[in-house]
Amino acid sequence: MTGMIPDDALAWLIYEWLLTHQGVSAAAVAARFGVPFDRVYRALRALRDLRLLREQDDGPGRLFAVSPNEAQAELVLPLEQVITATKRELAVIHDRLRSFADSFHSVRRAGRGDDAVVFSRDPEQSRLLLDDAADNSKAEVSVIRTGVDNYGVRAPKGNADPDVELVRRGVRLRALYRHTARTNVEVRDYVRELVGAGAQCRTTNELTDRLTIVDREVAFIPVQGESQAVAVVYEPVIVEYLTRLYDHTWAAADEFTVDAAGYGETLDKVRSTILGLLGAGLKDDVIARRIGVSTRTCRRHISAIMQELRAASRFQAGVVAARSGLMDRTGPAHHSSGVME
Repeated sequence: MTGMIPDDALAWLIYEWLLTHQGVSAAAVAARFGVPFDRVYRALRALRDLRLLREQDDGPGRLFAVSPNEAQAELVLPLEQVITATKRELAVIHDRLRSFADSFHSVRRAGRGDDAVVFSRDPEQSRLLLDDAADNSKAEVSVIRTGVDNYGVRAPKGNADPDVELVRRGVRLRALYRHTARTNVEVRDYVRELVGAGAQCRTTNELTDRLTIVDREVAFIPVQGESQAVAVVYEPVIVEYLTRLYDHTWAAADEFTVDAAGYGETLDKVRSTILGLLGAGLKDDVIARRIGVSTRTCRRHISAIMQELRAASRFQAGVVAARSGLMDRTGPAHHSSGVME
């Protein structure tokens, strides 16, 4: 039976036996457990690596079990000392860099002409710039997320979500999503975590592109036509303008209720937006991108709307809705986003 147990379990059994049979040989161990010597050798080597086994100084081959506390003193404590020393070194580096970081941010925030807008076409550099700004934020971060593949403000770092940590250290986080994000399980779970930490999340009809504003002093906006390019704006006049547009959109948005699946009370607003875009003659794929759903889902919405309005064509559906006042419930769809339009 002993030959069938895993090596780890065999090592444990050997250690337990050696506690009451100190000074035996490896051959005696193999005979006691009836296993091939190569298995005994692997088990003994594992015990030696953990410092739980030693050989008698005056009699090579005589094995003695060692107390776990003694093994810890020999094996673990030196590592803990290295970790402690490394932490001290890191603290010194952070302290030295912090003074330079303060100077860097004060110069950037002074709005010097040559630093008014910085373009980054490297995704890694863009991420580092955003992380730097958010990690040094003191008051507020406002974001617009436009798709289910970028619903987080920043990428997680290991097991920690930097946006949750941001809120927990007292920074106000506002996040705007499209109404259609309410139907995505992953987005709802993420928003639930953010709201639980203290963030504020809302949804609105249309959001045409991503946006991040940090402390109302720096804005991160995508560069049209370049999917990986980001413009980092430090110019106070531009950042203030983007912030006013964001505040206007935020005030008209609906609270993101994560406990209720589906569109909830925002379904009429989603369909009103689709009606307005239909009336403008936009194609299905364009409408889908504007409201943040797949083309297939968008076509299902359009089919349901046409059936309800008894319209023979998409354009007719838009006209009928306009004449009946259905699109007046939430205002003109093409004016609903306010930001980045």
